[in-house]
Amino acid sequence: MRKLNGHAFAIGALALCVGSCTYRPLPSVTCQKLRALEMGMSREQIVAILGPPADFGDSFMDYSSPRTGNTLGGITLTVHLKSGRLMRVSSDQRHILATSTPLVFYLDENERTEGKWFKQTYCPE
Repeated sequence: MRKLNGHAFAIGALALCVGSCTYRPLPSVTCQKLRALEMGMSREQIVAILGPPADFGDSFMDYSSPRTGNTLGGITLTVHLKSGRLMRVSSDQRHILATSTPLVFYLDENERTEGKWFKQTYCPE
């Protein structure tokens, strides 16, 4: 019986983690705001549109909001910078069991793409 209780606990913990151990875009990020981004914008202009990032460095601004654990994946959103200017925006869907990362949103000098999960992820109803 103890072994069964241990398995039940593990299954319950996994079920709880499915809803909480994921990345999600920050609530301040919407489809209208992503569509307003343009190549070459400064860091300050990006923050004025999207709000402050969850994490940042010299070459990136991360707008993913990690939940406890971060083991199962979720939606990521990263603004890539070059010399302090917007160079690329990428948002994709990640999952621990997936062999690929489906595109949610992508912007660079040649392309602006809204993937299958774009509206569901960024356009509140």
